Amino acid sequence: MVNFPNEIDSRTKVIRTIKSCNNKTQLKAATIMVGNYYKIFPNRSTFYYMNKIIDMKERSFRLKSLEE
Repeated sequence: MVNFPNEIDSRTKVIRTIKSCNNKTQLKAATIMVGNYYKIFPNRSTFYYMNKIIDMKERSFRLKSLEE
């Protein structure tokens, strides 16, 4: 029997991965994860929400680099 991924668990894992990114390389990998998530679960509102989290994280990296 095939086990299909659970949408809520997958979404939680992707969001947790995005929030734990420490540099731009990890953020780029998280962006790929969001794209793959959207291919499996085509839910536009969740896709936009995850991209918004990525944008906020990227802005925080830019602000940190300006402070240094």
